[in-house]
Amino acid sequence: MLNYVRDLAPISRAAIARETTLNKSTVSAIVESEPNALQVLREMGKFLGIGISNLIVGLSPQAVVVSGSVIAAWDIISDEIHAFAERSVRNGLPKTFLTTSTLGSQPTLIGAINLVLARKFASA
Repeated sequence: MLNYVRDLAPISRAAIARETTLNKSTVSAIVESEPNALQVLREMGKFLGIGISNLIVGLSPQAVVVSGSVIAAWDIISDEIHAFAERSVRNGLPKTFLTTSTLGSQPTLIGAINLVLARKFASA
């Protein structure tokens, strides 16, 4: 399978890998200039779906929030992620809400600052 994906679009993979930070315009440009880029992004969505479904089965969270540069391609990959996550999650588990972060490019930093401030003001 890995060889299939690698052989499928080596130029598209290289174009996507060159970008250190993806944004919507970069994703659009890659998809327009590379004929196989769309399929590569969908493959990426499939693999993210596998990882997210494993998290859902193992942890059974109420929500999964996706962040980082991958959300620039969310319109392209979200259907693949949702489909795979729903197919592989076992019956009986509560439905998990899957969404993207609205905290910008530094959600971990914002969360860490939030924890520090909450602790600081809770003790005051």
